[in-house]
Amino acid sequence: HNKTFNQLNFSIITPVKDDIKIFDLIRTFEKMNLGEMVEYLIICNGSTNDFITKIEKSVENLKYARVFTLNRSNIPAAINYGIKKINSSKIVIIDSDCLVAKDFIIPMSEALNNNLAVRGRVLFRGFSPFSRLSAQLRSHVYQTESNLFFAPNLAFNKSVFQKVGYFNESLFYGCDSEFGFRANQSKIILIHESRAKIVHVCRDNILNEIKVSIGYGEGRAYCYQRGLLENKNIRAFIKTMCIPCVFCKKESFIYNLFVIFYVLVWNFGFLKTIVFRK
Repeated sequence: HNKTFNQLNFSIITPVKDDIKIFDLIRTFEKMNLGEMVEYLIICNGSTNDFITKIEKSVENLKYARVFTLNRSNIPAAINYGIKKINSSKIVIIDSDCLVAKDFIIPMSEALNNNLAVRGRVLFRGFSPFSRLSAQLRSHVYQTESNLFFAPNLAFNKSVFQKVGYFNESLFYGCDSEFGFRANQSKIILIHESRAKIVHVCRDNILNEIKVSIGYGEGRAYCYQRGLLENKNIRAFIKTMCIPCVFCKKESFIYNLFVIFYVLVWNFGFLKTIVFRK
C-alpha cells in the first residue's frame, strides 16, 4: 500500500533506458535495511520489453520499489513522470550508473527536512585510463562549480517544482543544469550535504562520452539563448564558451590534453546549436 507524505523520508527516482549498471545499484539497495523509510521509482524510458522484465524481476525483493515505463527515450520526461507519481514530499534523483553508500539515507533525509534543494556528494570513479581521466575531469568540475545542479545525487522538496517548473524535456543532456539556472532565478538555495555519498562510475565508451559532451554543449547553448546565464552579449557568449573551467596547472599534461579535447567537443555542441537552431 502507498505510504503517506509523513511516513516516507523521501522518494528515489532513477531514469533508465538500457543501462545494465542499474542492477548493481539495485543490489546496493538490497543490502540496505531501508524498511519503509523510502520508496524507489525506476522509470524505464524507451526500454525493450526484455529489459523491463529483467528490471521488474530484479526488484521483487524490494517491497518499496515500483517500475514504470515510458515509450520514448527521454531522461527529463522520465524524471518528471516519476515526480508526479511519488508518494512523498521529497525527491532524490540517482542515475542508473551510480552506487549508494550504506549511510546515505539519514543525512540526506535530515538535509531535506530543512532545505528545498540539496546536493549530495558524488565520488567519481574510473577503471580504465580513459574513464579515470573522465572521473578526474568530472571531479574537478564538481568541486569548482559549487552551485551546479548535478542530477546523479540531487534532491528537492516537491514545492520547488511549483516555483521553478519541471525538467526541460527538450534537452536530452544538461536538463539538470538548465533546471538549476531557473532555480537560481527563483532564489532557490542549493545546500551541500557531503555525508550523503554516492559513487558515480564513469564509462569506458569514448564515443558515448563524445555524444554526452556535445549534448552538454547543446544544453548550455539553450540556456544562453534564453538569457538564463546572463544577458545575451559578446561577453556572455565568450564566458559561456569558457565554462566550466576544467584546466588545472597542478594536474598532469595528459589530463590537460584530455581537457582540451573535452572543451573542443563541448563547444562544438554549443556552437552547432547557436548556428543552426533559433
